Amino acid sequence: MYTEALKNDISILFKNVDTQRLTAIFKNSLSQAVKTTAISKKKALKSLFKTIVTGIFRLVKFIMSEGNDFIRNDEYLTEVPVRLRRYALNKKKYTRRVYLEYKALNTKDKLNVIHDALVFFLFMSVGGGGRDFEGGLPDTDLKFGIGNHRNIFSHSILLPLSIEVATRFIVGVSSEYRDELLEFGHLGKFLIKIIDFVETNEDLMIAGMWVGISIHLFKDAGVLQNVTKPYTGITGQSMAFHKGVFSTNAFLAFFFSKEALNNK
Repeated sequence: MYTEALKNDISILFKNVDTQRLTAIFKNSLSQAVKTTAISKKKALKSLFKTIVTGIFRLVKFIMSEGNDFIRNDEYLTEVPVRLRRYALNKKKYTRRVYLEYKALNTKDKLNVIHDALVFFLFMSVGGGGRDFEGGLPDTDLKFGIGNHRNIFSHSILLPLSIEVATRFIVGVSSEYRDELLEFGHLGKFLIKIIDFVETNEDLMIAGMWVGISIHLFKDAGVLQNVTKPYTGITGQSMAFHKGVFSTNAFLAFFFSKEALNNK
């Protein structure tokens, strides 16, 4: 009986679709999805450039300071373990502070934190490929044959960029078409529940996906290995080149995840 009702809802869904309006919604949603994604990545790249410049200045300052101490201080090497212990202690204090802040939250806020963490790690797993970060979204290229494995689209930021645009596009279309879905009985209610979840968790899902793919690409880069499987379709380049491209895309993917989390 439920199956018959569902079939009836689907037939109504396709029968009553206003094609002209739906086309306009599709165009507007796609335009907005591309625009939102582009703005987000532009901000992330500006932040990345600023971080790199700041990091270089801090590194130079650190080297100059530590080099001066090394030359002037005869006991410099004996003080290194003390500095490391102090650093570890500071990190331990920071971790404890975060835990105490979480512990001080009320039950509702704690559940929200747990919910956000579960959504993030779920989509990180889906994006990267589970516990061992094998498979996941990048390795879906295997569905098109082993000869397509590790191509430049599936194993670079091009894949998560496309997925982010597609996700934002679907959310945009769904939001615009929500009222019409209420007319489609069981199917409409089911679709609205999915839409509500995606709308609420959109940026967490995208951030998790970026992090998962980032870890997958770092693993594929095989930086600490002598040889790694190179990109398909790119020939005449050294192993260092392939590792560099994998690592660069992995780093950018990780940095783009921060921008998505900032939008949360």
